[in-house]
Amino acid sequence: MPGAISPPYYRGSYQPGETGVQATMPVVVRGNPFPSPDVDVAAAVVDAMQGNTWWRTVFVPATVDTQTSYRVVVLFSGPITMPYPDLCSAAVLPSDQPQPASTGPTPVSAALCKWEVLLAATSSTIVATSPDDPRFRTVMARIARALFPLRNPDDAQRGGLRVGWLGPGF
Repeated sequence: MPGAISPPYYRGSYQPGETGVQATMPVVVRGNPFPSPDVDVAAAVVDAMQGNTWWRTVFVPATVDTQTSYRVVVLFSGPITMPYPDLCSAAVLPSDQPQPASTGPTPVSAALCKWEVLLAATSSTIVATSPDDPRFRTVMARIARALFPLRNPDDAQRGGLRVGWLGPGF
């Protein structure tokens, strides 16, 4: 169903709010969900994500070679079988190449990365005609909330009880 967000993935060590050490959050965007090739997709994604996180986050468009430790990667029309960790570690994302115009739902995957380590990820589909389309803005807002949750439901600490590889308390 277009607009529905897939269940997010969270790395057990990800502590929501930890990204606040950076003044801004770079957003690398590849692909285009709109029929027009002249749209500044990166600016549209960043604008739709602003103000939609639990934590104070200022999103800015960026390139793949950002010099900061944290970044968000958004990929439109990527391969369905592309694993989330590849969004953080791939030198070239598949949608760096021109894509044919599509009339159906456009798949979108998004990841929060710390260097090349995946902290959080989710995916969805978008059916939108322009950056002002409420369907596009809604999906991007939901993605922002999924990547920057109030708390990590998969927290390795589990309510203060450390869960190590030897079991609880180790």
